[in-house]
Amino acid sequence: MSSNTFASFNRFPPSATSGPARRGRGARRAMIAVSSTWLLLASVASAQSDRGPVKLLVGFPAGGTIDVVARILADQLRTELGTPVVVESKPGAGGQLAAQSLRQAAPDGRTLLLSPDHTMVVLPLTVKSPGFQPQSDFAPIGLVARYAGGFAVSKEIPARSLPEYFAWAKSNSPKASVGIPAPGSIPQFLVHSLAKQAAVDVTPVPYRGSAPLVQDLLGGQIAAGTTALGDFIERHAGHQQRHRTGRAHSRWCGLLGADREVIGLGVAMSQARERIGLIGFGFIGEQVYRRIASQPELGLDIASVHNRSAARLAELPRELMLNDLDTMRDRNADLVVEMAHPDYSRQWGEHILEHSTYLPLSVAALADDSLLERLQRSAHRHGTRLAIPQGALMGLDSLREWRHVWTELEIAFYKSPANIDFSESGIDPQTITSERTLYQGPVRGIARLFPRNVNTMVTCALATIGLDRCQARLVAVPGLAVAIAEVNATGAGGSRLVMRKEQPASGVSGTEMFESQFASIMRASGTVQALEFV
Repeated sequence: MSSNTFASFNRFPPSATSGPARRGRGARRAMIAVSSTWLLLASVASAQSDRGPVKLLVGFPAGGTIDVVARILADQLRTELGTPVVVESKPGAGGQLAAQSLRQAAPDGRTLLLSPDHTMVVLPLTVKSPGFQPQSDFAPIGLVARYAGGFAVSKEIPARSLPEYFAWAKSNSPKASVGIPAPGSIPQFLVHSLAKQAAVDVTPVPYRGSAPLVQDLLGGQIAAGTTALGDFIERHAGHQQRHRTGRAHSRWCGLLGADREVIGLGVAMSQARERIGLIGFGFIGEQVYRRIASQPELGLDIASVHNRSAARLAELPRELMLNDLDTMRDRNADLVVEMAHPDYSRQWGEHILEHSTYLPLSVAALADDSLLERLQRSAHRHGTRLAIPQGALMGLDSLREWRHVWTELEIAFYKSPANIDFSESGIDPQTITSERTLYQGPVRGIARLFPRNVNTMVTCALATIGLDRCQARLVAVPGLAVAIAEVNATGAGGSRLVMRKEQPASGVSGTEMFESQFASIMRASGTVQALEFV
């Protein structure tokens, strides 16, 4: 179980909007990147610094994970904006009270709300009159953090895993209570779902946030609790230290027994596992299948495997084989990964996005603006996601975060002709006897000529300054045993970012391609660890 925390604020002031986005007092803008949003807030705040501090609302008690994140964010905003930023806790009703306060605040851009997805997504669907409408009352800024869910038990409960806890609960039903951070929250639905599948009665006990939940768990008032993993880690680590040093048991020992571990829900329970549909069973596809099949601790299960030639799948369990992609919906895949050919995105991408998140590893297909627009429209219509893999290019996060700075960007590949697929280019590789530049120009053009070689180039262009402004260069070097990638980015103020990477060549990519692509699969599936750098 992983969740998102978002920042939003009530309507932009008229001075902060212009053009089509300006629609009076209730003006809103589409979701914008966090980096550029902070810049917008800085201009608003600095122009009105005499009006007092910026207020950052939090709908949960002090001491919980979201409160910690809010204070870190406030410190950074204080530096960026040059004005005081005050964190104000308004706990109650799963963040509903804080959201109502945001709605009632003046629409001057000086009141912010740091909110989990529960407040903005679940509450409006489960509460008849929440007192706010997220789509019309608030302007979203962006994603701030992701966090994993955790499950912990009282020291009195003889359970070291979720299955053991539910086995204990069957014979101790009156005592089988699980604390949840808010009524009607995702953790409550999760508890009901797990209890139903385990055929046991478990009572969810709602709290006003994680902090009081953890305190009652430590005191033995409830048998177990589930909330953000970060709220458990500090207590767990403190207890382990005391245990190792042989000191007397303290109150922190109430969270977990001496030999127990905090349980990450996204990894520990099969009920919460992600189902993966695979398209393509070549070099990458087969490795992905075998990695998932051999490592159940990853929290992933194979939903189906499709390959153009069904004979390649002869050794797989028959129930996993998918011959007709029209029936993929029936496999209930959370994520579908394409590892075969760009044509799959053109023919099936929109249909896949009707029911699943779609991760096409043949990113070159997205150099077609029309296709990219259709896929995005399908994802938006059906509430799914189009995920783009980062590839083996180091530093893409930094390039993307600073995309508003770059005025020029070039990415160059140097490869042996033996590691280049010439089938779409019309070039005879036998004619290449010395170093030769095969292409130099916009990334959009090279995607059509060398689609199997330049997926990382396309990803880089889409993540930064675009397919037409981002420049590509492909150089064939006979006898070269490594694949070389160079990135040169130039900023408006004269700043430069230069990166160079070498890796042993293998096929049309490098030896690191599989690991980088599998990392993208893990990110797209939403399977996270207790500590995640985002």
